[in-house]
Amino acid sequence: MVYFSGLLQWNVKKICFEYDTDPYYQALDMKVKNYVSSAGIEVFSPVSHTLFNPADIIQKDEMDRRIRELTIELNNDRQ
Repeated sequence: MVYFSGLLQWNVKKICFEYDTDPYYQALDMKVKNYVSSAGIEVFSPVSHTLFNPADIIQKDEMDRRIRELTIELNNDRQ
């Protein structure tokens, strides 16, 4: 790939790009991160274009879902 060979040729030490929330682009970003990291290039990819980190919301939702399930189980056991 032209871009990757250019990174090495230009002696790039660090690349930066915004964290993407779309699953397709997350997979693409992961490929880029893996490739450039294996070449010794540092990657900086912060959550910067949203007001929150979607991964945090998903994790909290999973915890809330489990709490709701346990509450329902406890209520059913009491009846």
